[in-house]
Amino acid sequence: MHSSCADVPSTGSLDLEKEDILKEVENLKPHLDPLRILLYGPVGTGKSSFVNSVQRVLLGRNAVTALESSAVSATSASYTLTIKTHKMQKRSGGCHPFVFCDTMGLEAGNAGIQAKDIIKVLKGHILDDYKFNPMSPITSEDSKYKQSPDTCDKIHCVVCIISADSISRMHPSVIEKIRTVQKKASELNIVHIIVLTKVDEACKMVNKDLRKLYHSRKISEKVEQSSHTLGISLNNIYPVKNYHSEITEDTSVDVIILMALRDIINFANDYAMKTYKMKKREGGRHPFAFRDIMGLESDDGGIQAKDIIKVLKGHILDDYKFNPSEPITAGNPKYKQCPDPRDKVHCLVSIVPADAEMDPSVINKMKTVRKKASELQIPQVIVLTKVDKACEIVNKDLRKLYCSRKIREK
Repeated sequence: MHSSCADVPSTGSLDLEKEDILKEVENLKPHLDPLRILLYGPVGTGKSSFVNSVQRVLLGRNAVTALESSAVSATSASYTLTIKTHKMQKRSGGCHPFVFCDTMGLEAGNAGIQAKDIIKVLKGHILDDYKFNPMSPITSEDSKYKQSPDTCDKIHCVVCIISADSISRMHPSVIEKIRTVQKKASELNIVHIIVLTKVDEACKMVNKDLRKLYHSRKISEKVEQSSHTLGISLNNIYPVKNYHSEITEDTSVDVIILMALRDIINFANDYAMKTYKMKKREGGRHPFAFRDIMGLESDDGGIQAKDIIKVLKGHILDDYKFNPSEPITAGNPKYKQCPDPRDKVHCLVSIVPADAEMDPSVINKMKTVRKKASELQIPQVIVLTKVDKACEIVNKDLRKLYCSRKIREK
């Protein structure tokens, strides 16, 4: 199901796993303090409950950081009406170097928070305690609008909270709002993940034994459905169970929450140190970086071959937004007239799926780019992905990859 959470540890190792992750979180030394994590999602999915559950696990005792609506009093309207920043306390005193920004819930139609306001939050324009207006997004004249946000005001990881028992009933307009936010986060190079709550309500087997979470077919289906519906990759979806009515500690709940938290703060920290520079295990950075670009599409869609060639030559600066209808021009502020050798590409890597046939127009674009790379004497390689989907033998045993006739044909 989830690559980073392949299994919930057995009873004997749960406590060790919990202490290891707690120590990792406790010793976090981020590149920015605080790391700012946005929580948003449909009404009633457990955003505030997730904040309280994280704080409870970190403190080792019951704690109420964010006010929650009770199941009895909850209505279809959002309980949270303002943007609120929640600091996470440490057991040893003080606060962790990351915060959660809780927002008003998404609702169908014109109700709830607007996608435009969430995007303003991503960019750091909306200050704490601003009361969202479903009928009108914030304007630059508002006293809670920050014209020139600092890096610390901006969001470093986006977390959409979705309940596993309601993904199939989500209103199309709510889905559209989430996709709009996800697209903008992608443009800003901010990692967008899903925390899938209420897994115990979605599966009886998991309700009886949370350690079977990653063995549940029903939860696996919910993860796949969430990925397909919202356009989020499978390895960015984290099934969890929040604390709700429990008074005593449950180590299984703790570990699953901590697994998600560890990745969330690591994603945020990666963004803070600027994306695609590879970190070393012992600290510092490797002396190479990856440049990721818009994907190729058939006919006139996706990135143009002309723009890729400009990237090869070092003319296009970071954060340039590609236009499929028109390549970049020399007058664009993101165009560098005289690139240094360090701006240029030193190896061209083409990522190609082994399990799909490519459109002829996409092949032609790749050939155009590869021809120019050859003229520029840039080394080229192809990385063939999804080999497990292209061959059943490899899917069952990856060690047989280089013995597979099907993969060799690919």
